Amino acid sequence: MSQSNLKILAGNSNRPLAEAICQNIGVPLGQATVTSFPDGETFVKINENIRGQDVYIIQSTCPPTNHHLVELLIMIDAARRGVAVTLLLQGRVEYLLLHYASRALYGSLLQAGVEIHEYHKSFLHAKVAVIDGRWATVGSSNLDPLSLLLAREANVVVRDDDFALTLAARLEQAIQVGATRVESTTYAQRPVWQRVMDAFASG
Repeated sequence: MSQSNLKILAGNSNRPLAEAICQNIGVPLGQATVTSFPDGETFVKINENIRGQDVYIIQSTCPPTNHHLVELLIMIDAARRGVAVTLLLQGRVEYLLLHYASRALYGSLLQAGVEIHEYHKSFLHAKVAVIDGRWATVGSSNLDPLSLLLAREANVVVRDDDFALTLAARLEQAIQVGATRVESTTYAQRPVWQRVMDAFASG
């Protein structure tokens, strides 16, 4: 097994052990968020693409045994999916109902481990995506049939590593300099009037 294909992830039971193992074999510890919601529910998100990697999870089952075991099982499930999803969405309000209808979906996305950032420096009309650093698309099409059939919008799809990595770097830069991350706890505690607007716009 090549060390370039080796990925080590750690739960919260003994992170120092995982860090020591990684240091000893010369590989970085995998980027994963393992935490709990206020109600005690375990949340796991793998913050990097581990598809095609040989993944090892370091997690002991010392007390509290049940909690550490649940963490381990959820990490295994997340590792099987092996996909980290980050969304950069328009944060400025342009069309009121569309803005709140979109935000009504945030809860399900955040619960599924999707990382959401809202861009506030300007309106964001381009539709772009990068998958696995190899596949990219750029264009104006929305995710509905009318966009393609009636609005005469289109996207170009590019399968090129250099192009995809360059586009991914530009998106990361936009996130760093012009976007605000939507945190699950903040979203869950949003004011009642926002909840009402979300429900009204999406209903």
